[in-house]
Amino acid sequence: MALARRCRNRGITARLVGVDRCRVVIEIARQHLAPYPEILLLRGDGLRLPFPPGTFDFVVCSLVLHHIPAERAAEFLRGLGSLAREGVVVSDLRRGRLAYAITLLFARLLTRGRMTRADAPLSVLRSLTLSEARDLARRAGWERGSVRRSFPLRFILLDRPLPR
Repeated sequence: MALARRCRNRGITARLVGVDRCRVVIEIARQHLAPYPEILLLRGDGLRLPFPPGTFDFVVCSLVLHHIPAERAAEFLRGLGSLAREGVVVSDLRRGRLAYAITLLFARLLTRGRMTRADAPLSVLRSLTLSEARDLARRAGWERGSVRRSFPLRFILLDRPLPR
């Protein structure tokens, strides 16, 4: 929604596609996104995306990478890269002691659901360090890839460096 609003505000005609594996998530998202006909939601698997190479200008992937099995992560990034004509932006959790402690504390203090309380800290443990993210980008063939810290406790992985 934020990207669609930003494009609208700047007079940019955009067609956005969201993909999630979970049918319930797609249904909930469709309800919230009804005022945004420029957003198409599809159910699909990130490791078997139903799009030909070069379908999109940009591919943005947020908080998915830590759910991809480690042995398939490079394949996942290569797949995202093949879909994008201009670039890929991957945002995910950054693993570290501080990130784990803060996530554990906030999950316990600010959430009620057992699933969230358990999953949030585990997600941090399944995530990558900055060094591991750089290595993954190389294994995926992102020779010009770059990794940056991002607030809060995340990293941004780009398939090519952004101009300064």
